[in-house]
Amino acid sequence: MEEIKTVIIGAEYNKEVIDKLELLLLQEGAALTAQKEGVAGSQDYQCYQVMLSGSMISIELETYTGMAITGNAAVVDYLCLALQKQAT
Repeated sequence: MEEIKTVIIGAEYNKEVIDKLELLLLQEGAALTAQKEGVAGSQDYQCYQVMLSGSMISIELETYTGMAITGNAAVVDYLCLALQKQAT
């Protein structure tokens, strides 16, 4: 059974991290499979599901929670490491 992991990678409004993640996903050949957006009171919510390396990865941006990546632990770890390398 595949290990599922969630990592908060930043604030939901951090445009720099959003842009870096989007570029990384494009470079890695991720395919967008679903997108949801909504507003409830003062909270905004966006969820994108992408297929990457044969695994479904969810990227969620939610007010007060931040930006989270959820999915196969190995793929999530790879994305986080790649984002850290881009920052240096």
